Amino acid sequence: MLVDRAGKAVQPRVPPDACGHYVGVVAAMRPMPWRTVEEVKLRRIESPEAVASGCSQYGKDMFDWEIHLGTVMQRGSRRPDFQPDPVSGRACVYARSKGADGGVLVTGGRLTDLPGVVAALRDARPAEPCSLPRTRWAQLVLMPMHQTAYLELDGCRRLEVWTPSGKVNFFDPPRSVGQAVEAVRP
Repeated sequence: MLVDRAGKAVQPRVPPDACGHYVGVVAAMRPMPWRTVEEVKLRRIESPEAVASGCSQYGKDMFDWEIHLGTVMQRGSRRPDFQPDPVSGRACVYARSKGADGGVLVTGGRLTDLPGVVAALRDARPAEPCSLPRTRWAQLVLMPMHQTAYLELDGCRRLEVWTPSGKVNFFDPPRSVGQAVEAVRP
């Protein structure tokens, strides 16, 4: 709730993006003066590791999600490209959780060798059809523009990338990408 100097209060409604995220809200509110009137702790939602890494505590298995939606999964027709060139990136590693629609955060953090990871991703070849189950995957978020890709860390070990037209492409990335992702820490 926002309260002005005269004591008038307003409950703002912030529009989410297409994925339900409130991008830019915290940054826009940071310069506003505020004070805590009351604080009630109910339960922990995010683990300290999730907070430190910038990752969500729970992650959707986008490979299963695409199957559920009936998305036509196609071999990458050309190599993945990220534009503009990423200047920072993080990886969030998740493991399948029984009874959950997705997985629970295992680790996450900044990609320390971002130029090497991006070069390796751009070097990925089209993936062959594969139906091996996965138990662990990573969400890669490259900045600017929240360029996102998903990497299977077991099973088929594919890379899932969307094209600007909304098509889902699968690639077979070099093993070095998985190794760099496995090395991330908050």
